[in-house]
Amino acid sequence: MSHRLAFRSLFASTRRHALATSRFGSSLAPTYYYDDLVYLVKQGCVTQGRFTPLYNARGARRFVARQLEIGRDCVGALRDYPSLRIDPLEWHYACLLSLRVLDEALITDLIRGPWWVETVWASFLALLDPRPGFAEPLEAVSGDWLVDAALAEIRGEAPAPELREFVEATRALREVLAQAPNRPASLRRMPTPEQRAQLDRERDAVRRAYCEDGVAAARALLPGTVSQTYLSWTYPEWVQATR
Repeated sequence: MSHRLAFRSLFASTRRHALATSRFGSSLAPTYYYDDLVYLVKQGCVTQGRFTPLYNARGARRFVARQLEIGRDCVGALRDYPSLRIDPLEWHYACLLSLRVLDEALITDLIRGPWWVETVWASFLALLDPRPGFAEPLEAVSGDWLVDAALAEIRGEAPAPELREFVEATRALREVLAQAPNRPASLRRMPTPEQRAQLDRERDAVRRAYCEDGVAAARALLPGTVSQTYLSWTYPEWVQATR
């Protein structure tokens, strides 16, 4: 990342952090860094510049059936992931990444996010990997068809008749995705109070240097800051840097 972009990101990261934490009280503080959640949701819910049709049952049934067909046709390539990546499996790779970092905290963070698309992705992930611990956060938003389908799968209940084909296709997709190697993955956690305090100090120091001595002086302070080495990275950059 260039110094100029890192300089801008030093302040942008602070604003993103404030946005992500201001929606929750201390007892409901999110576990994972919000930018990473956005990355997961975008990868899973946007394909070829369009939202995936997971919002309505008919569109979701067709979409998942098609992805199941693609996965079965390309299962050989899926077994070679991540050393081999092919375009038709990009959405499957998005599912795999989310499934590898999936836990109760992630489901909860997504459901408590500001956009419904986050709940959509949380519900679909719970349908792909139904665990008892996911029921409680999902029950808080029950009443939506996809949420209720995930809850039924978690409880071992039969899906609604109109959702049977969709749920069966999702179960089959689960088996296809299981053909990929199980590689560990992780997400960044929200900054600790100590990191937030350090970020505030760095922000103030950079701003002061910029006002008093100009851009060059501000840039000189950026290497090694919390913002540059942690908060300013995109999720893929963070993964690459911390391998």
